[in-house]
Amino acid sequence: MKNLLFTGFLLLLLSALTNRGAVAQDNLYVYHDHEVTVIPIASIEKAAYSIEEMALIIYYDDTAASFPLIGIEKIVFEPLLSVDSQERATELIKTFKLFANFPNPFNPSTTISYQVSSPGEVEVKVFNLEGRLVTILVSERQNPGTYQVVWNGLDDLGRPVSTGMYYYQVSHNEVQQTKSMLLLH
Repeated sequence: MKNLLFTGFLLLLLSALTNRGAVAQDNLYVYHDHEVTVIPIASIEKAAYSIEEMALIIYYDDTAASFPLIGIEKIVFEPLLSVDSQERATELIKTFKLFANFPNPFNPSTTISYQVSSPGEVEVKVFNLEGRLVTILVSERQNPGTYQVVWNGLDDLGRPVSTGMYYYQVSHNEVQQTKSMLLLH
């Protein structure tokens, strides 16, 4: 079940990336079996899941690359900065920093740390693997500084969530950064 959810999420993400008008510098990095395959996002024609092979298949540049799910270590979508976007990237870095949660994996709670360098509205949200909002940890105006918030693995109604991958997203003045975390029971 987890493999299907993971694969479904990847297929939706790949579809969104390939339909958004990727530029030549945007790349997909698939870390698998102690190797890395770099695929230009603009060249991806489609992505599919093979039930027989239990593999993610990415079609690009008249090639079909098959990645068995068991061998995938991580997948990174990374737009490489072009000259036009370096100024925007610098602006984002100056706005705030999102640090890795600790511990990760975690049980029963984890600490999310971030730093804002200018006053503004801050939201810290947790989403499940399907992209559904689980809880809002912070929603307030904050001054420059370093902040920490603890997520105890509960949803907005105070119910424990299941074991799995979750995403935490910090928004500051309309800029968002997202990282993943793993809850183990």
